[in-house]
Amino acid sequence: MSEMLRVQDDAIEPPLPMAAMLGGDLVTGIANVGQRLAILLDLGEALSPEEKHRLADIRQAHNQSCQRCGRQESASNRKGQD
Repeated sequence: MSEMLRVQDDAIEPPLPMAAMLGGDLVTGIANVGQRLAILLDLGEALSPEEKHRLADIRQAHNQSCQRCGRQESASNRKGQD
């Protein structure tokens, strides 16, 4: 990945059938952004079950740490991570 872009919902098209053969559920869409083609990925699909479990453990430890010091993770920080 070289950069992250904001893409309007109406600019996103479903992935081509060939994308399913190459990446399964990893490719979620494509979008034209200016003169470029952006491939939209579901990064959760790129992680193994073990990696997802490790991230959940890290998130839980972080939340416990925040609770001890009086902060809580906001819903916007968690969006798309479950």
